[in-house]
Amino acid sequence: MAYKIKKEAPVKGLSFTFIEDPKYRSDTVSVRLLLPLDEKLTQIYQMLGMMMVDSTARFPEKSKMAEKLKSLYGAEQNFTFARIGDRAVLGFLVRCIGDRFTIDGENITDEAAQLMLDLLFAPNVSNGAFDKKNFEMVRREIIEAIKSLSNNRHTFALRRSREVAFEGEPSSYSQYGTIEDAEKLTPEELYREYEKMLSVAGISVTFCGSGNNTGAQQLVKQRLTEFAGERLKKAPDIILDDKSLISPSPLRPEINETREKIEQEQLKLVMCFKTSEDDLYADKIACALFGGTPFSKLFANVREKMSLCYYCQSFTMEFKRAMFVDSGVDTANEQLARDEILRQFDLLKQGDFTDEELENTKKYLCGSLRIVPDVAEDFNSWNYIRQARGLDITPEQEIEMINEVTRDRVIKAANGFSLDTVYVLEPDHEDGGEQA
Repeated sequence: MAYKIKKEAPVKGLSFTFIEDPKYRSDTVSVRLLLPLDEKLTQIYQMLGMMMVDSTARFPEKSKMAEKLKSLYGAEQNFTFARIGDRAVLGFLVRCIGDRFTIDGENITDEAAQLMLDLLFAPNVSNGAFDKKNFEMVRREIIEAIKSLSNNRHTFALRRSREVAFEGEPSSYSQYGTIEDAEKLTPEELYREYEKMLSVAGISVTFCGSGNNTGAQQLVKQRLTEFAGERLKKAPDIILDDKSLISPSPLRPEINETREKIEQEQLKLVMCFKTSEDDLYADKIACALFGGTPFSKLFANVREKMSLCYYCQSFTMEFKRAMFVDSGVDTANEQLARDEILRQFDLLKQGDFTDEELENTKKYLCGSLRIVPDVAEDFNSWNYIRQARGLDITPEQEIEMINEVTRDRVIKAANGFSLDTVYVLEPDHEDGGEQA
């Protein structure tokens, strides 16, 4: 294990993680903001992410920002938006080549760190409003994204199944919001939401690199610690905590079936199972045995042996304690596919899997963990998800935890899941339409 991890939490609502490995050729600073979630905020966070990475007070035009990044040996600056449980996470990342690979050892990591601080604290704002020209460009992009949501039928079905399965819960809200809300939003309101966002966010900072970017680390650490300390004095009770973001979705008393039509050829069948159990690694193995590997029950039987689906796979949403089965089928095979999926799950609950299948599934999961530290961005993301689950472990420790899971634990985990939601996106006429 060549890498080193160090963690610090100097102030409530602020944490630092330092991941060092001499094999990393780039240096990355990422800042994740843990945020409240409601129906309009998803759109606002998306727009803030786009506005904040495109321009700052120092570089008020997108072209100027691009020139600056190019001058730093092609540095990158971007944002991500995700929902974890019933919270939102808006992430910002600045990545550049390590100073040891620059010409004559030129220091560019400090300037990259300053770009991150500008992004967070010096946006392109005047008179209490974001720059109107940039705002209009971003709003158009959001509206176009909303209009194009149904273009990919597969992702559309998954998104709608999530909205149906978690109806009434924050995690059900659309990622981009509505066109109506976008059209009503103003640059002034967006700036007010930016200020509110910084006042409540749980802030998680990660540095990934070879360990030579100490100046950049100190720059970011000092500024954010000062900011978090001042914020804590003003309103300590509103700052969000990311100790554990598990927010189970309650099981309905009766299975909810929702059918919708759209022009397409395949029928999309998505089934959501929910559990009240909390055995993370047994859940992962049960899901992988069921439909999460190329040799799973769903793949081997429903897709390959019986040819009932074009694709059929399962995955968990661990923060919601839910498992989804995602499949594409011919309309004529819908009931057969549904029955066989449920039959295969019943077999899993009964322990109808061999020791070899169990061990191969563990090896499959552990194989992906062994390569996590090889890529800084993957290690960064993996670490944050574990932190959000309240786990302070390494990939090697997670491998051990997976290998410790017994057959009985897997069976118990499988039996904890019950069918909650069936979502069907079907062709809107018999001959079908666009292939998806």
